Amino acid sequence: MTDPIRVGVIGCGEIAQVMHLRFIEELPDLELAGLCDLSGSVLERLGARYRVDRLYTAYEELVRDSGIDAVVVATPDHVGPALAALEHGKHLLLEKPAAYSVADADVIAEAASRAPSIAMMGYMRVYDPGYELVRSQTQSMVAMRLVRSHNFGGSFQRHQALFPLLRPESTENIGDGFAEILSSGTARILERTVGPEPAVQRLFWSLLMGSTHDLSITRDLIGPPQEIIYSHVDGTRLLACISHARAVCTLEWETAGGYEWWDQEITVYGPESTCTARFADPYIPYLPTAVTVHDLEQDTSATRQLDVSSESAFRREWLHFIECIRSGRVPRTTVLGGRQDVELIAELVSRGTAMRGGAA
Repeated sequence: MTDPIRVGVIGCGEIAQVMHLRFIEELPDLELAGLCDLSGSVLERLGARYRVDRLYTAYEELVRDSGIDAVVVATPDHVGPALAALEHGKHLLLEKPAAYSVADADVIAEAASRAPSIAMMGYMRVYDPGYELVRSQTQSMVAMRLVRSHNFGGSFQRHQALFPLLRPESTENIGDGFAEILSSGTARILERTVGPEPAVQRLFWSLLMGSTHDLSITRDLIGPPQEIIYSHVDGTRLLACISHARAVCTLEWETAGGYEWWDQEITVYGPESTCTARFADPYIPYLPTAVTVHDLEQDTSATRQLDVSSESAFRREWLHFIECIRSGRVPRTTVLGGRQDVELIAELVSRGTAMRGGAA
C-alpha cells in the first residue's frame, strides 16, 4: 500500500477551515501533517481538532520539516511561502492569486519550472463537475459564436453560519482582507502595478481574488487569450472583450454585487446550441453547478437541465493534485497559467482605467 502524502497547510483562515482541511482529513491518500498560521490560538485549537502536533507560526519552519511532503499555501500573500516550499522540495498547491504583481508571479513561475516537485494553482472551478460537463458538451462544436463569462459574486456571509470557524484572539491583532493589504508592503506592489488610486487597487485586488477562476476556466475551455479587444472600468465593475484561440469571450465582473445568492456563470454560444454552467456558492460544499443546454429536439426548440454530480470541486482539485504527485503528470492548472492571469488582469485594469479617463 502506498504511503499517504503528508500535507502541511500554510494559512489557516476561512478557505483552509471550510474546504482544505476537511478534504485532507477525508482522503485516504493524504495525511494532515502540519499547520502554520500567524495566530497561535487558531493553531492550538485546530491542532487539537485535527490531532496535529506539528504547529508553526513561521512558514520557514514548516517547509523545513522533513515529515511534510506537500503544502497548500492559503495565506493572503503567497510569494514567500510558495518560494520557500519549492526551495525545500515540497509539492505545492497554491491558492489564487499567484501574486499581486507580474514581477512576483514571474519569480514563482520560474521557481516552479525549475523545481522537481509538482506545483499546481488552486483553480478549483476547472475541476467543478458542472464546468467539466459544459466542457465535454462544447468541445465538439465546429465553431463557437461567443463565450460569456459573468461573475457578480454574492454574499460571503452565508457560509459563516454553517461552520465553526476559528478566529484569532482579539489580543493577537491579526487582520485579513483588503484593508490589511493596503496597510502592508503589498500596497506598494499594487501601486507599482496599477497606480496610486485606492479604488483601482481595490478592483485589481478583487479581480485577482475572484476573476482568476473565470479566466482559468475560459483558458481551459477555449485556449489562451490572444488579444484584449476592449476593457472598461466603471467603479467596482469591469467589462471586457478578449479574443482566445477558439472564440471571443466577454467578461463581466462586479466586485460589490452584494447578492444573497451566488451570481457566476459561463455560457458557450455555438452555431446551433448554447450551454451554460451556473455556479453555486464556492464556500458551501456539495452544492451542484446547474448546467442548461438550449438546442433543437425533433425540429423544436428545447431547454434541458443536465444532471450534475454534487462532488465538491475542491475535493476533485485535491484528487488531481494527488494524481499529479503520484504520476509526475503536469497539472491542468499550472503556476504559469496563474502568472498569465496576473498579467492579463493588470492589463485589463490599466486599459479599462485609461478608457474611463478618456485616454486613447
